[in-house]
Amino acid sequence: MERRKESQRLADEEMSSLKSSSSAAAAGSVGVHKVTRADIEARMQQSAAATAAVSNTVVVDELPIEENLNRLTVDGLEARSVDEAIKLLR
Repeated sequence: MERRKESQRLADEEMSSLKSSSSAAAAGSVGVHKVTRADIEARMQQSAAATAAVSNTVVVDELPIEENLNRLTVDGLEARSVDEAIKLLR
């Protein structure tokens, strides 16, 4: 019995919260909001400033380019594949 009463109370609370939110929407507090050109420009300036701030803080450390280890050099001759290396070593 207590579980049934508890679930009924929770259901009533949920229904009352749904009714209050739907009545607020009907009153127009959550209605359509017009966006002006000034609003759009302000948002664009804010996003541009945010991206500029982020792009200025990014620092990339460049590592020196390492030599390609997949290259075999013997007596001035070069091999870049396994077949070339086998031919070179014969």
